[in-house]
Amino acid sequence: LDVIIKAKQWLMNNEPEIASGLEFVMIGDGPEKDRLLALDKELETSIVFIPNTPKQKVMRMIKNANGYIVPLKKLNLFLGAIPSKIFDPLALGIPVLLGVDGEARNIFIVQGKGGIFYEPENHEALATAIVQLEKDKDLAISLGQHGKQYVEQNFDRRNIAMLFKDEVQTLDS
Repeated sequence: LDVIIKAKQWLMNNEPEIASGLEFVMIGDGPEKDRLLALDKELETSIVFIPNTPKQKVMRMIKNANGYIVPLKKLNLFLGAIPSKIFDPLALGIPVLLGVDGEARNIFIVQGKGGIFYEPENHEALATAIVQLEKDKDLAISLGQHGKQYVEQNFDRRNIAMLFKDEVQTLDS
């Protein structure tokens, strides 16, 4: 999560007009929160930290966001990972800034066209992706629409259940 704070600092130093119009929000009370609060204070980035919050309220916050950052560490372990946090913003038509390489990148960025990939743990790459979304509103809208359509077609639980049911029925025949 450090990448988010450091990206905000980079924006403040290199794209102050964009940085001044953005609010970065982190939700949760994980084990890193105190360290992240200290880093935020040290770098004077004024990230908004919100404690654990009911999902319905979080969904309203996501719906009002310009983008949603999905960061993971740069580890081979995560090359096959699909973070569960990616589905809510995409379902709401919010473009993701995906700091996860491998399968998630291929599915949601290359195939689904639902956001922008940035190199994991690279705060400048994340900041550049943020600038791209902020400067090109048509791109942001398009990515949001594509992502929503992609998850509705490929990850809707009702559709998956129907496909599974059809497959089971085929096996029984």
